[in-house]
Amino acid sequence: MQWDYWYKNVTNKEREIMDRMSQKERLDCFKGDLEFGTAGMRGLIGIGSNRMNDYVIARVTEALAQVLNEQNARKIAISYDTRFCSKQFAELAACICAKYGITVYLADCMPTPFLSFMVRYYHCDSGIMITASHNPKEYNGYKVYDSTGCQILPEIADKIVKQMEGVDLFNIKVPNFEKAKKQGLIIQSSQDCLNAFWAAIKSQSRAQIKNISVVYSALNGTGVQVVPKLLQDCGVIVVKNKVQCTPDPNFKTCPSPNPEKIEVYTLSRELAKQNNADLILCTDPDSDRLGVEVFHNDTYVHLTGNEIGILLTDYLLSHSPRGGCIMRSIVSTSLVDKITQKYDAKVKIVLTGFKYIGEYLNELEKQNKTSDFVFGFEESCSFLAGDFIREKDATVTAMLVCELASLCKQYNKTIIDHLNDLYKEFGFCQHKVVSYRFEGAKQEALNKFMNKLRNSPLASLGGLKVEKIVDYVDGIDDLPKTNMLQYNLSQNAMAIFRPSGTEPLIKVYLTTYKNDANGDIEAMIINDLNNLFK
Repeated sequence: MQWDYWYKNVTNKEREIMDRMSQKERLDCFKGDLEFGTAGMRGLIGIGSNRMNDYVIARVTEALAQVLNEQNARKIAISYDTRFCSKQFAELAACICAKYGITVYLADCMPTPFLSFMVRYYHCDSGIMITASHNPKEYNGYKVYDSTGCQILPEIADKIVKQMEGVDLFNIKVPNFEKAKKQGLIIQSSQDCLNAFWAAIKSQSRAQIKNISVVYSALNGTGVQVVPKLLQDCGVIVVKNKVQCTPDPNFKTCPSPNPEKIEVYTLSRELAKQNNADLILCTDPDSDRLGVEVFHNDTYVHLTGNEIGILLTDYLLSHSPRGGCIMRSIVSTSLVDKITQKYDAKVKIVLTGFKYIGEYLNELEKQNKTSDFVFGFEESCSFLAGDFIREKDATVTAMLVCELASLCKQYNKTIIDHLNDLYKEFGFCQHKVVSYRFEGAKQEALNKFMNKLRNSPLASLGGLKVEKIVDYVDGIDDLPKTNMLQYNLSQNAMAIFRPSGTEPLIKVYLTTYKNDANGDIEAMIINDLNNLFK
C-alpha cells in the first residue's frame, strides 16, 4: 500500500527511480517509517518512507512545528553539516517553521555544538540539526533540540511522533524560501553569535598554550569553520590537512568519517611527520566528537575516548576549585571515579546519550549550581567542558587537549607519559567497544537477542566467571529504564551489552585489567563474543 501511495504522489523523475528498484530495495525502502526518537532520526538517503528525503523531512518538521505552535513557540535555530541534501533539508525545515510564524535563525554548514549554542544565544524554543554525524556518505539525519540546547527527551519525542500520525506527507504546503527571508521569518545567524561561541569556549581555558603544533583534519566536515581559528587564537601552530578540510559529502579519503577509527588518520600522519607535529586532531563531520593522536617515541599513538576522558578529568580537576562534578556515561571508564576522589570531586553517572549529561546540567542550572560542573564525557570521543551548551563539543576539547600537551612538554613529557603516570597512580585498565551488526534488522531483532541473554545467561566469558548480572531494563540506581545488561566478571572485568539507538547494532563495552599470567583476557573475551554472535 505504501508503495502505491508513494508512486501515485511523487514526481515523474522519482517514479523512474522507483521503477528501477529491485524487489529487495522496494521492501527495504517502504517497509515502514523511519523511527523518530530522542536522537531524532537517521537513515539512508533515497525514495521511500524508510529513507531520508524531502517528504519525510517535511512530515517530521510539520509535526514539530505544530507541537511548537501549541506551546506558543516563536523562535527556532537550524543548522546543517556538509552531507548530501543537508542544506536542502535545512532550508525545507526552515520554510515549514516559518509558515507557522516561527522565526528561524539559520546557520550555514556549522557544527552541532554551535547549533546548541545558537538555541541558547537567541533564546529559541527549539533547534534542528541536519546531520548523520560520523555515518558513511549514504546517510543523513535529523536531530531536534529543546529550549535549553539539549537533545529532546522522550516526552517531547512522543508528542512529535503522535502529531506525525495526522500529517499527510504529500499534502504539506511549503512557502518560498527567499520570500520567507524577505519577510524576516528566516534570519541568518550573525557573526556576533559566532564570536560569543568562541568567547564561551576560551572562558574554559586553564593554561596558556606554548610551542605546540597540530595537524588538523575536519574529515570533510564542519569543524574547519571553527577549530583552526580557535586554536590559532590560543597560540597553537595549526597545519590543515587540506584534503580533509575541504567540505566533501563523498568523504573520499575517509569513507567512514569517525575519529574513533584508526584509518582516518593515514593522510594526517604523513603530514604530521613532515611538520614534526606534536598532535593530530580529528573532528567528525558535525564536529561534536574529537579524536587525538600523540607523537610519542617516534610514532603517533592513538588515544581512545576513555583515555582522553581520563586525561582531561585529571587536568581539569587539577585546575579547578575542589568539590566539582564530573559526569560520565555508564559505559565509560570508571577509572575517573578514583581520580575524582583525589580532588574531593563527585561523579554523576548517566545513561548513554549526551542528552542525559545535558539534562543533568539543566538540573544544576535550576539549582544555580552549574559552576559545579567541570567536565562530562562518553567513551565515544564525546566531551564537554563548561555550561554554555548542552551538547558534546570537539572545539573546546581540542583547545584543552592542546593545553595539556603544552603543559606536559614543559616537563619534557608527552600526553602518553602523563597517561602512564595516571595508570601507575590509579591502576591500569583496558577498554574496548565491540559492535555486532544485525543487517536489515529492526529493533525487534536486537531486543530478541537481549532477551535471550536475560533468559539464558552466560556462565562465563573468556574463561572468566560471571559473578553478577545487572539488568537495567526496569531502571536501577535512579537511572531511567533502558535495554542494557551488565555482566560483572571475575578479576574485576566487565562486559556491558547495549543495542545502539541509531544503527542495527549491539555494542559490547569491555573493561579488563591486564594480567600477563593469564594471557590476553580481552582477546579471549572477544573470541567468545564472536562465537556468541555468529
